[in-house]
Amino acid sequence: MKAQGTTRIRPTGTGGATSTATRPAASSARAAAPAGARTVARANAARARFATNTMSIADEMHYVKADIRKLVVLTAICLAVLIVLSFIVPSIVK
Repeated sequence: MKAQGTTRIRPTGTGGATSTATRPAASSARAAAPAGARTVARANAARARFATNTMSIADEMHYVKADIRKLVVLTAICLAVLIVLSFIVPSIVK
């Protein structure tokens, strides 16, 4: 007789919903490669990605200045809306 609240754990491979899950093994090719070689390969891949996405400093500064201008304009618009609302809302609420 099984006590209430206990779960029966079956060994892996026998099936059933109560079997324990196992972690899949690493691929043999990856396990065989030394850690240093993988690190170097990752670094080279990252450098290649960055090299394709670079801009000149002048282009980058242009984008930054344009973004700052947009943010300043949006801030001014938001402040104007808040000022207008501060006069309109009290007159409506009375």
